[in-house]
Amino acid sequence: MKKTFAVLLTLCLSLAIMAQDVVAKDKYTVSGGLLGAVNLSKLRITGTNTGNIDYKFHTGWATGFWLNVPLSKRLSFEPQILLSRNSLIPEVDNGTTFSGKMSYISVPLLLKLHASKSLAFTVGWQQDILTEVKDKNSPNVNDDDFKTLNGSVTGGVELFPHGRVTIFGRYIHGLTNIDNSGNPNTAVKYYNQNIHMGLKLKLFGKHKQPAKVEEPPAPKDTDGDGIIDDNDKCPTVPGVA
Repeated sequence: MKKTFAVLLTLCLSLAIMAQDVVAKDKYTVSGGLLGAVNLSKLRITGTNTGNIDYKFHTGWATGFWLNVPLSKRLSFEPQILLSRNSLIPEVDNGTTFSGKMSYISVPLLLKLHASKSLAFTVGWQQDILTEVKDKNSPNVNDDDFKTLNGSVTGGVELFPHGRVTIFGRYIHGLTNIDNSGNPNTAVKYYNQNIHMGLKLKLFGKHKQPAKVEEPPAPKDTDGDGIIDDNDKCPTVPGVA
């Protein structure tokens, strides 16, 4: 897990260093920083759920890095790299249903629509890489019982997206059945479902002001005779050139 995260972190930092001087049409430079969020997570159950298994949202966490690259005046691209922890608690714990925690390296790839200076909307894809599974009900459940890679669609909203501190919320809807137990008698399908609510701290990036175009000074006519000084042999005596 540490090796994979280190590779992704190095990639993100390399992009940030190479892109710092890129300026979009809206005059905002490439920006980036840290983020932290409360991660409300649950398993969404579909299929033949004869045991009426259901999960409630429970509090985990997510933290990581973000990089924002302006594409136009209203649109930007924002990849993120997160470490996230899903806390998965069933509504009724019968001692056999999975109840525990899953850790992920998450890579959201977001398009951000800037509605105004204080409001933006995000939409995109999130790829999750499973790194650890802990089930308090069964010591025999391990990482191999769940798929390592799973994908989700995601969308959210941000307040003060260009500020030093940004408030955000994002919904994540899993599209991959994460069950990898291989049990032919299991017709239940498990999908991740998350809500992130947190803060982003900008470490670099700025609003680049447009360059001011200075008008050349008006030609000087010291004696006021209508002939500019450059063409006037006697610039202090009114008369002909």
